[in-house]
Amino acid sequence: MRLTVAASAADCAVQCGSIRGPVKPASVDQADRLDRQLDRIIKLHNRIAHHEPVGPTSVVRETVRDSFTLGHRISPAMAAWWRARTVAVRVLAARPVRVPPGG
Repeated sequence: MRLTVAASAADCAVQCGSIRGPVKPASVDQADRLDRQLDRIIKLHNRIAHHEPVGPTSVVRETVRDSFTLGHRISPAMAAWWRARTVAVRVLAARPVRVPPGG
């Protein structure tokens, strides 16, 4: 399927008909993991919105990865649209990965 350039993620989802709603977690463990991922995403969002330090780059990388994972569960096409347009991936790619001493 070829998409035209969408003005927003919502337009993208409408064009490709990919909004299907959240997929129910298969187990309590999976639900707990999803809850932890969402909690990290919300906390990072709030830190950015309040111009606070976001923490170690490794945590930011993991949180951005979580946002793509959760977005894909809701709408693979919309997640792909966002991934192609977000600057987070480019900024994180430009930052060196620091290995802690002894790590």
